[in-house]
Amino acid sequence: MSSKNLFISVEDNQQICAIHCPPKRDAVASYQGPDFEEAEEEAVGQKKSRFRPLRRLERKPLIIMLHSFPGGHKASQNDLFGDLEHKLSQGGLDTLRFDFRGCGESEGKSEHFTLERAKDDLQAILKWARKSGFNRFIYIGEGLGATVALQNANAQVRALVLLWPALSPKDTFVGQFSPDSQYENHKVGRALLEEIRKFDPVGVLRDLKVPLLIQHGQADQKFPIGQLDLLRRHAYNTPRIEMTTYDNGEPGLEKLNERETMYYHIQQFLTRYA
Repeated sequence: MSSKNLFISVEDNQQICAIHCPPKRDAVASYQGPDFEEAEEEAVGQKKSRFRPLRRLERKPLIIMLHSFPGGHKASQNDLFGDLEHKLSQGGLDTLRFDFRGCGESEGKSEHFTLERAKDDLQAILKWARKSGFNRFIYIGEGLGATVALQNANAQVRALVLLWPALSPKDTFVGQFSPDSQYENHKVGRALLEEIRKFDPVGVLRDLKVPLLIQHGQADQKFPIGQLDLLRRHAYNTPRIEMTTYDNGEPGLEKLNERETMYYHIQQFLTRYA
């Protein structure tokens, strides 16, 4: 099955551009045993047989990818999400990647991007997903998209994959962003800066109750690896944290050997939790 372009409306009638990629037909796991079992039933002094369903396959979680800001699901980190979509689809998983409003091909202006609006965008995506039959989710977030993933890890979220996460966006962005200025050719609004200043990573991490996979470069100056100490100190309700750091790994882990290793770890993690 081929990927499908989606246009999903948000409450202000702006549209989010997204791509849903179903699993490849030959990669979809199927149950190879019998579909029914025989059960004996008493009826008027005699036994009779009837057949009942043995089991029903549960649909695997939808993998939702959340890009950083500035960015987009196509533009971020040398088509990172496009590569993941291809690999995970071959592994039998549904994926969905999208642009937050004000980013990429979605409607809106970059200066209107905020964490709260990103949450609204994600809720619109989840609404579409539930109507499409999904009720379990795994988020893959990179940079500030990892922050959005952490903030929205509700009971339906099975696990999180965090790529170079902005665990303390105040330390990461406030020195680089200034109100109504340009950052990486995108205008930054005052509302986002105010949100970042008030963001409390400790409270978010303490409330976290899902398995985590972290991938981070040790030479990443944009999202310094020292932020991972917050996880070690405060994510004590998380059942499992798997972490790989890369010597001399720069933002986005774009070297071929880094990408191949990272993809391997993501696929192995999803094998356990998807």
